[in-house]
Amino acid sequence: MKFFICTKDCIEACHLKIDDSLQFYTEKRFAKYPFVCGKLRNFLKKEIFSNEASFYSEHSKKFTTSFTEITSRVSKKLQSLKDKKILYLRGSGSIGYMNYAWDILMSHLPNVYFIDGSICLSTGEDAHLEDFGVVTNPPISNLESVDNIILFGRDAWNVAPHLYSYLKSLKKKGKNIVYIDPIISNTQKISTDYIKIKPATDAHLIVAILQKLKLIKTENSIEKLLNISGISYNDFETSLKYISNNNTGIITGFGLQRYSNGKNIVQWINRLAYLTDNIDNLYYDRGSKYGLPKRLINNPRINISEILTKLEDNFFDASVIVSSNPLVSYPSTKRLKDAFSKLNTFIVVDTNITETVKSATEFIKVGGMFAQEDICGSYFYDDRMAIRRKIVNTHSDIDAVKEIAKNLNIDLRFELPELPEKQKYEPRNYKTKNLQLMKPLSSEGYRLITKSHYSYINSQDFGNFKENYIYISKNDAEKLDLKNFDKVLIKGNDCTAEASVKISDECGEGYIFAYKCQNLLSGQPNLFTKFIPTDSHTGIALYDTFVTLEKIIN
Repeated sequence: MKFFICTKDCIEACHLKIDDSLQFYTEKRFAKYPFVCGKLRNFLKKEIFSNEASFYSEHSKKFTTSFTEITSRVSKKLQSLKDKKILYLRGSGSIGYMNYAWDILMSHLPNVYFIDGSICLSTGEDAHLEDFGVVTNPPISNLESVDNIILFGRDAWNVAPHLYSYLKSLKKKGKNIVYIDPIISNTQKISTDYIKIKPATDAHLIVAILQKLKLIKTENSIEKLLNISGISYNDFETSLKYISNNNTGIITGFGLQRYSNGKNIVQWINRLAYLTDNIDNLYYDRGSKYGLPKRLINNPRINISEILTKLEDNFFDASVIVSSNPLVSYPSTKRLKDAFSKLNTFIVVDTNITETVKSATEFIKVGGMFAQEDICGSYFYDDRMAIRRKIVNTHSDIDAVKEIAKNLNIDLRFELPELPEKQKYEPRNYKTKNLQLMKPLSSEGYRLITKSHYSYINSQDFGNFKENYIYISKNDAEKLDLKNFDKVLIKGNDCTAEASVKISDECGEGYIFAYKCQNLLSGQPNLFTKFIPTDSHTGIALYDTFVTLEKIIN
């Protein structure tokens, strides 16, 4: 029996055990009633038991090859490109420490450009750094001492199944759980109250709350603020009754940072916690690899919002993508694909053949989290950092890095370090003196939100959930004379796609949503997103996407 930590998208760092036949068993350290998330078995099946193999492309033909041959080929390519500009993009993948070895390897090539920022966490992290000077969470056990828990856009059902289970148990103990989100999900099932809010307006609701509590004073009337956020006065009163000094847990969802005012939204949530004496009950993110050694990397860098522009301007001669699927998860996927296709060298390292891998000139297949020993921690829980051992005898990212380093005569010296001492939580010191209220971006058409689904990760699906719907409110459907399963033409960002319509109470007027990773009848949602920077300039405002809909008449 081997100890294992799952480190995929929800990054709850669940502790498990796996026997020799690769069966999973729960570990009772963190939950009274532990369970194995249904996605984990799909990860194993997809990453380890697929027939996919490394390949290279020549003259528009793909040739499968061995691990030794592909790493040798990649090494020669990198050697030939040592004086060329290379775009290097490493995604989260299996969110452990050891994939940092790719950064160390690529830093030995002086013209490799690293990325500043990310589509995942950077905007919210910057908000916390500005407000508190650190990015950390209090112990999760602090929630045991509060009476109320407010989820600002934290859709636990779809993105954090074990957090959902924990909140469910707290609800049974009498905690009030308030779920505030533009889109209804199954998280509503454990909520005492659900409040539907217009996208990108959480800060306006918070300012209204703080004014009503006489904790701040602004020129905005409460009526105006509620009108912007789409909140009825009854729902406003509901939210007010759950704000209690030193007695309200506040959990911030990651999606809130994907607006052009995302940093501002997170900062107002932080300010709400500060002014109501709930800083030690405030949760957003924490460093999952805090205390582990990292070397100083002096390579040139570009901002994440500049990726497409630089590629289209032929600034780069090649690109190396590790554990990321930008042709699904990044903005402007059609233009991005066209830009990558112009590169003579496009090296991709991943566990499976993704949309990005399909465009690669060289693909190194690795075994992912099952094939690599690692140090793993959680973005949410403060006590889950541990060492994970290799489970299957398959080539890992580290194997690939070491093989390439050897071929290039690079002295890598990168091994699994010792576990750091557990970080002691020290109460955060709020230091932001002035905070303005930023308006949400507005435009003609419908705001398009791409939502996570519980059955797969954010950049790859498992094939067991397929749909091609755009979800729309009843009122908006009536305006467009749409019925369930009618087809619409979606236009935006100089792109078009077709989708079926699903009329649903899940979303409100003025915005629509589609699930991430799902192809529409033609095209996919990130055709329409753009590389608009957030207010931190370290993230992308993926949810500030506006499209028009046109009914297709057969």
